[in-house]
Amino acid sequence: MCRHLVCRKNSSVNVHRDVRQRNTALKHIRLHRLDGIVYFADDDSICSLDLFDRLRQIRRFGTWPVAMLAQS
Repeated sequence: MCRHLVCRKNSSVNVHRDVRQRNTALKHIRLHRLDGIVYFADDDSICSLDLFDRLRQIRRFGTWPVAMLAQS
């Protein structure tokens, strides 16, 4: 199941857009006591389909280090 959330911009708080969106999603999860997997994908990242296979294997809690790949 997917949910689309909209967050309002609060001009009194100077917070980056991505942080505001993540906080809105986490608040929604807490409010509705949702059970499942949350993955925050950036719009400028490329994801392998293997990532989603690994996400499906999570039973309780999972985390991965984030790395940047660049030519040496």
